[in-house]
Amino acid sequence: MSDLQKQRLGILWFRNDLRLNDNLSLDKTIHLVKEKKVDLVLPIYCFDKLLFEGGSREAQLPKLGPFRRNFLIESVENLKEKLQKKLNSNLCILYGEQDVEIKKLIEKIITENPGIHIEYLIASREVPSDEVDLENKVKKYLDSKRIKIFFLWDNLMIHPDDLPFGHFSKTPDMFTHLPTFSQNDIVGQSIPEKAKITESPNSAILGMKGGEDQAELRMQQYFFKTDGLFKYKTTRNGLVGTEYSSKLSMWLALGCISPRYLYWKVKEFETMKCSNESTKCLAFELLWRDFFKYHSLIFSKKIFY
Repeated sequence: MSDLQKQRLGILWFRNDLRLNDNLSLDKTIHLVKEKKVDLVLPIYCFDKLLFEGGSREAQLPKLGPFRRNFLIESVENLKEKLQKKLNSNLCILYGEQDVEIKKLIEKIITENPGIHIEYLIASREVPSDEVDLENKVKKYLDSKRIKIFFLWDNLMIHPDDLPFGHFSKTPDMFTHLPTFSQNDIVGQSIPEKAKITESPNSAILGMKGGEDQAELRMQQYFFKTDGLFKYKTTRNGLVGTEYSSKLSMWLALGCISPRYLYWKVKEFETMKCSNESTKCLAFELLWRDFFKYHSLIFSKKIFY
């Protein structure tokens, strides 16, 4: 059977983008289906063995504590549920060294499904050096199999192509040296809309549970129900309770909610209620987040030594 007669498969690899809303990789995959470039889609997620069992590069400290580990598992479980309910799809969950497991999966599909041709792999791009090394390993293998790949910038508020100073390598060394610009003009618009590895303490004990649904609930609670955003600047360094800061960073880290989406929700709050130093401050913190991500791209492994 020639490749032209086979069903074309697109593999959607979820990484730190564990959401359906405002997900560029998912959006790209849907466009490939609509353009009739893909007939079938296989969403996958791989729990990284090195994250669960390995240690840090120098001190060999655990990379995941019990609460963060369980938060990740909850987030993947929520993603799987949402794929089933909203897209009538499933999530193929793997465990191991990610590049090795992806190779195994692809070889299995090729061997056991002669009527399927793997056309694309679509995933978000990352900035830390280990994740970039992983992308390069996967890309090298996919190139050898002539599988097309899309790595998309999806965890940044400001896309590299929209930076006011050109290439990300020109990011100033100091945040205060960033040129003045209107974030509204360059922040991309957001897109409209259980594999338990090990036993862990329940993160719900802390009132915070993983997943896109919980991220949305927290944002709505802090922004629009308690008006916590209204006083964010004056309370953000508190230590007691749940409402002194947004608490959204843990969901942002796993991509359960996107920085672009949060930025435009801040703008919605300003339109509906008020604009003050606190609303500007939270948007500013999202810019800080991008600043450090771009520096991670520039300095690569040097950051971790």
